[in-house]
Amino acid sequence: MCSPQYSLFLSFLQCPVSGCKWGFTIPHKLKRHLERHLKTYDFKCDFPGCDKKFTTIYNLRTHAKVHNLPPKEFCTQEGCGAGFQNNKMLDKHLKEVHGITMSMREKKFLCPHPGCGKRFVSLSCISTHKRVHERDDLTCPFEGCEKVFSKNCRLQQHLLVHTGERPYKCQVEGCGWAFQSASKLKRHMNRHLNDRPFACTYEGCDKRFLRSEHLKGHLISHTGEKPFCCPVEGCSSRFSSKSSMYVHAKQHRKVEERAALANQSVKYYCPMELCNQAFDGKPELKTHIEEHYKLNPGLGQYCVVFCWLFLMVLKLQLLLIFYLRT
Repeated sequence: MCSPQYSLFLSFLQCPVSGCKWGFTIPHKLKRHLERHLKTYDFKCDFPGCDKKFTTIYNLRTHAKVHNLPPKEFCTQEGCGAGFQNNKMLDKHLKEVHGITMSMREKKFLCPHPGCGKRFVSLSCISTHKRVHERDDLTCPFEGCEKVFSKNCRLQQHLLVHTGERPYKCQVEGCGWAFQSASKLKRHMNRHLNDRPFACTYEGCDKRFLRSEHLKGHLISHTGEKPFCCPVEGCSSRFSSKSSMYVHAKQHRKVEERAALANQSVKYYCPMELCNQAFDGKPELKTHIEEHYKLNPGLGQYCVVFCWLFLMVLKLQLLLIFYLRT
């Protein structure tokens, strides 16, 4: 199979999909390539407990070799002893057969590196963790960020957070979305393909979802469970989804903002030059201005008109504040 940059020169069977530059010299390889675009996972692994699917028989055969390898991880539950090729398969077995999640497993393997002290659920986890101590060049180079990674690919993925780059772009015409990882692009493509692999298991409900967390939230609607509690102290309201809880919590904030605004006392400042006194009401301000008139009789010809205009302005301000509060 030719790489995209040489496909125009070394092959005559071009991929007909718009935007795809792959080319092939053998028809069956082109056919196998097209199955990637069609997302047809017709080849399923028949190994007990493995539900993986593949687009081609070749990928399935490669995968099947994994099941023939000697097991590296073993279930420690009493009376079980099942063996698995990797820790991920063991985790799945413990969750589905014994009901034990990762957080419930005992972390009995201690990292041997001096001064570390971290514990893990398996020896394979320690092997992966050791790379953090063995390679100092996998530390994030950005100032203020001290994250260390066990694999270079994970470091490169993390760097995109700092640079803001989104190299994985959606190729669908008219869609300008781009992502920092291939997994997020793949999840986005499900929207275009309307591929909803997560189906509700309740009888009579045919709803399907793009993501597993959406299905999990939907299942709560069948059970009537309300696991999300309002975080505001003194409020015992509970909700079946986080989004409903957030909407409810916003109402608390609005009430608090209105109460704070209502508690703000309106001050009436004296408009006379070099006088900075303030009053809680208009009558007090009016009396104060009359005192200015008594002390300076020359203000008499302007005082009545000035006070009337000033009080009108204050009235308009109060009406505006009342309008904004409501």
